[in-house]
Amino acid sequence: MPFVSVVLPAYKATCLKEAVHSILSQTYRDFELIIVNDASPENVKEVVAKFQDERLAYYENEYNVGGKDLVKQWNDYCLPKTSGEWVVMASDDDMYAPTYLEEMVKLTEKYSQYDLFHCRVNKINIFFWGG
Repeated sequence: MPFVSVVLPAYKATCLKEAVHSILSQTYRDFELIIVNDASPENVKEVVAKFQDERLAYYENEYNVGGKDLVKQWNDYCLPKTSGEWVVMASDDDMYAPTYLEEMVKLTEKYSQYDLFHCRVNKINIFFWGG
């Protein structure tokens, strides 16, 4: 089974705790979670500091680049920190089903001729679940 790098550029703290928890609670365990604080004025660092997990690495950008150039954010600030065979682009306001990584890894093995995978989403209203 391949090692997976999950990269999460973080700017909004509103749902970050839930996003990180859902990633760290995956049934597939062979991954690293790289969180890059995109110079957020919110309490991103404090939210991340509450998680004690050896798979988690935290970095901070000197200035905000995400809103200006998302591709640059990924290429210059996030991807160089990865070591996985596969990279998952996560978001600070998404929650991931417990089997998300497990199912994605199975797809990469079943369809090894492909280099890029995308999944469906279920939209959740944060006011409904209390975020």
